[in-house]
Amino acid sequence: MVASRSPVLRLLIPVVALIVLFPALSLQRPWEYHNIFVGGTANAHRYFRNEGVELGQRDRDIADYCHRVLEPRGEVPYILFSRSLIDIDLRKYRHLQVKTFGESPNDEFPPATVSGVFLTTSQAIAPAMWSDLKALREAQPVDRIGNLFVFRGTFYLPNARADALFDRAEQLLAKPQPPLPTIEAYLKEGLLLRPSDYTGWLLLGNLYLLRGDRELATAAYKKGLPTVPAGPFRQAFDDQIHLVQTRPLSAVPPMRDPGIE
Repeated sequence: MVASRSPVLRLLIPVVALIVLFPALSLQRPWEYHNIFVGGTANAHRYFRNEGVELGQRDRDIADYCHRVLEPRGEVPYILFSRSLIDIDLRKYRHLQVKTFGESPNDEFPPATVSGVFLTTSQAIAPAMWSDLKALREAQPVDRIGNLFVFRGTFYLPNARADALFDRAEQLLAKPQPPLPTIEAYLKEGLLLRPSDYTGWLLLGNLYLLRGDRELATAAYKKGLPTVPAGPFRQAFDDQIHLVQTRPLSAVPPMRDPGIE
């Protein structure tokens, strides 16, 4: 608290506070305001992501836009949104027809270059280490409702396909009788699209470990090691490589993905 007998200072403090708060208070949803030094709400999504403003707060706007604009045109959009919120909020509660990159009949995921309408929040198109959607971030949206962006066109989204392939491979690898050739194909394609993702190399190493191939398991873990951020998990990669090289493979457990935590 500032204590002062100066009337000028007492007047100046609330004026400065209003100037600082006005850009946020002028928004319909003040929590969606971002630092003006990185472009404010208009452009901050190009520099950083903020999960705190994206937790299912746009499902009503998505539903309204789909019913009002897309459904009369017969367009079913791709939704880049939390998968649990898509199923619960949009499909079950809002009764929307929407597509995602991680779901497809017979595992026919969308290609890396994909055309259509894309609805996404600012968090999904902000810069990211692996799941970066650069093409959307650099594109001009055709519509925008607060932090909800609408894109239409053809975009190269290799990370969206890589995410779908890695997620499906991990699901299949956890089955009692995993289809190893299918999993291997998914992981190899995913790593071609995103070779710097240690999770893909970890899963590929685990697959070869399960198959009993010491040489390929070691090679996969070693390829993943340079992509691991500095910290305890890098040592875990080193330890796994040592175990695979020196122990009976039946006694070596698969590596655990730290991203699960």
